[in-house]
Amino acid sequence: IGPVVREVRAALESAGMSHEVLVLDDASDDGTAAEAERAIGGAGRVVRRSGPRSLAAAVRDGFATARARCAVVMDADGSHPPEEVPSLVRAVLDGVVDISVGTRYMPGGGSDWDSPLRRWISLAGASLSRRVTGLADAGSGFFAVRRAGVPVSRLRDSGFKVLFDLLCIWEGEARVREVPYRFRRRRAGRSKFGLGVTLRFAVILLLVLRDPPSRRVRPQV
Repeated sequence: IGPVVREVRAALESAGMSHEVLVLDDASDDGTAAEAERAIGGAGRVVRRSGPRSLAAAVRDGFATARARCAVVMDADGSHPPEEVPSLVRAVLDGVVDISVGTRYMPGGGSDWDSPLRRWISLAGASLSRRVTGLADAGSGFFAVRRAGVPVSRLRDSGFKVLFDLLCIWEGEARVREVPYRFRRRRAGRSKFGLGVTLRFAVILLLVLRDPPSRRVRPQV
C-alpha cells in the first residue's frame, strides 16, 4: 500500500493537482493502516471501517467521506497505474464528462493476467456488460467521477462491480469517457475475483435488462 500511495501522490503533484488521498481499511490487522498513514502524511487520511467488509461498501463510504469535486476509485495492490490518475481526473474537472473510466478493452489498453480462467471470465463479463451499457469496460475498478453526481445512499453495499452499479442508478444522462490503460499484476494481496462474483454479476446484468443503463450513458470521444 505504501508505494502505491506515494506514486499516486507523486503523479498528482507532478500534474499540479491538489488532492486528498483516502485509504479505506476494512479492520486489517497486518499493519496496512499504519503503513498507509505513513505514506499519506498530511495529504489525506485512513478511514478505518467497521461496517460490511466488501469493496462496494468501502467505495460507498469513500464517496461519503471525500470532499473533493472529483473522486477516483482504484485498487491499492498496484494493479491500477498511478501515473494514469491525472488523465482520468482532468476530464472530470474540466467538465467534459461525469465519469472517466480506465478501460482494458480498447486500443492502447490491456492486461497482465493472473490466469487464463480469469482472463476468460473477465472478457465474458465485459462482453455482456457492453451490451447493456455500450461501454467497453463497464466492470472497470479504475475510474474518476464527479462526486456531486454520485447517489451515495442508493449504492449497493455488496459486490465488486461498483462502476456498473453506479451507471445503473445515475440520475439523468451520464457523460462517460473511456481511457485505455494496462491492468498490471498485483504487487501484493489476493484476488477476490472468482466464479461466485461472476455469477452474481451475471444475475445483476439480467435484472437490469429491462431498463439498461445505456439509456442513461452518453459515451464521449
